[in-house]
Amino acid sequence: DVISFLTCNNEKRFWNILQGHFINKKPEKARELLNAFAQFHINECFYPADFGARLLQLIRSLPPAARPKKIFPLFNEDLYIELSNLAKKSNYSDRLTLSDAVYGRNITSKTKTCLVNPPPEIKMPDGDYDCIVFDMVVSQIKERAIAQQVGIPIDSARGSFILESSIVETFEGFVDLIVAYYIHMQRYISSCPDKAADMTMSRSRTEAISLLQRTFRDKGGDQAAFATARDGIRNGMRGILDALTEQCKTEKSQAHIELVFTDAIEALGWDERVRCIRGLIKRAGQSLPEEIKNKPPERFARNYKSLLRIYVKSFDNVEQLLRTM
Repeated sequence: DVISFLTCNNEKRFWNILQGHFINKKPEKARELLNAFAQFHINECFYPADFGARLLQLIRSLPPAARPKKIFPLFNEDLYIELSNLAKKSNYSDRLTLSDAVYGRNITSKTKTCLVNPPPEIKMPDGDYDCIVFDMVVSQIKERAIAQQVGIPIDSARGSFILESSIVETFEGFVDLIVAYYIHMQRYISSCPDKAADMTMSRSRTEAISLLQRTFRDKGGDQAAFATARDGIRNGMRGILDALTEQCKTEKSQAHIELVFTDAIEALGWDERVRCIRGLIKRAGQSLPEEIKNKPPERFARNYKSLLRIYVKSFDNVEQLLRTM
C-alpha cells in the first residue's frame, strides 16, 4: 500500500504541491521543487510533455498577490538550458512556452477591456407535461454524474484559490484577478494543457470577462461587481468568486445535460424522435416563440438543438431540472 501510494499519481501530486508553495508564499520551496523536477528529467534524458504549458498556466492562474516577482527565472538557468535541449521536434512549441514561464513573460494580458451588460436570458415557468419518450431521455441524466464531472472539480478549484484580501482597489486589478481565477478553474476542469499558450491567454481573458458578464447581467453588471470588490460589501471579492463559481457550475452542468440529451435523441428512430420533440416543445411552454410552438414537431426533428438549448437554459438552476426526473 505504501509503495502504491508513493508511485501513483506522482504527476498530480507534483503540481498540487508546487501550487501550494506559490499560494503559501514559499517561492523558494517552489524553486527547489522545480530544480529537482528538471534535474530528474535531465538524468532521464527526457523532456516532459507539455511542461511549459502547464507551468505557464499555473503561474497565470495564481492570485496576483501570490505570483512570484523576484524569483524569475523560476529554476536554475543551467538546468533550464539542459532541459530545453532535450526537447524533440514535437516539443519545440512547448519549449518556447517554457521560456515564458521560467522568465516571467506573458504572465498577464496588457489588453484594456470595457465591460458591457448583455441582455438578460429568457426564463420560463415550470411545466409538467406527459411524454413517455421525452421522460425516457430525461431519465438518462444522472445527478451523481453531474456532481462528479462538474461540481466537485469546480468546488475544489474555488476551495484552493486563496485571496489575501477581499478588496480590490483598481478595475484592472479586478479583471486580472478574475482572469487568474478563470484559468485556475480550467486547470481543475480539464487536465489537458493548451499548447498555444499565447493564444490561450487572450482567449482566457475574453472567456473570463464573458463569464463575469453572464454572472452579473441581472445584478447591476460588471461595474456593480467591481464596486462590490472595491468596497468589500457582500463579502467583497470572495463573494464575486463564489458567484462566478456557481455560474460556471450551472453552465457546465447545462452543457453536460445538453450532451446527454443530444446523444439520446440521436439514437432514437424517426417516430420516437418526433414524439420526443413534441414533448420538448410542450415542456418548453411559454419560452418558445409562437411560430415554433404552432409548427409540427416533425419540422424540428432533425434540427432540434436550438429547442433543446432553450429548454435547458430556461431553468434558474440545474437542480430545478433534476427535480423533474
